[in-house]
Amino acid sequence: MNRTDYIRNIEAVFNDTLEIIKAKSADYATEDDPFKNFRVAETLGFDLSEGILIRMSDKFSRISNLLQHPPNVANESITDTLADLVAYSAILLVYLNSQ
Repeated sequence: MNRTDYIRNIEAVFNDTLEIIKAKSADYATEDDPFKNFRVAETLGFDLSEGILIRMSDKFSRISNLLQHPPNVANESITDTLADLVAYSAILLVYLNSQ
């Protein structure tokens, strides 16, 4: 793979992740509060950014397991899990920049 292919592939990852974020935002958030689903962390004594970080740690754990063993749950491949981690990273960055 050369640099052009590398950048093209990275761009595809970000574009695919953006589509995932849009779809999940429609399911889990509202137009007025795009972070609504992460606010449940506040009811448990964590701030919203910590709630996102907890979700990211779940993904790190899943990635670690998937690198060692094939998945038992359908539709939760390492590719899906890595895309979720990219999405949570972007969401946390946007949240922190909005503060």
